[in-house]
Amino acid sequence: MIRVAIVEDNQTILENLTRFVQTTPDFQCVCACATAEEALQVLPSHQPEVVLMDIQLPKLSASNAPPG
Repeated sequence: MIRVAIVEDNQTILENLTRFVQTTPDFQCVCACATAEEALQVLPSHQPEVVLMDIQLPKLSASNAPPG
């Protein structure tokens, strides 16, 4: 099972990506966050193997987030 985290500020996109990951065989959405700040707090405890992150989030985005 591939553990996926999603970081997206658009609620509709976040819900759709989460649903897509959850219904894809061998993938599990371990967390879905609306902000990069929230993701930085919860990702260590969920230990995802893949992070799908919006590159244009307010304040902190994928282009300037610290590497995991």
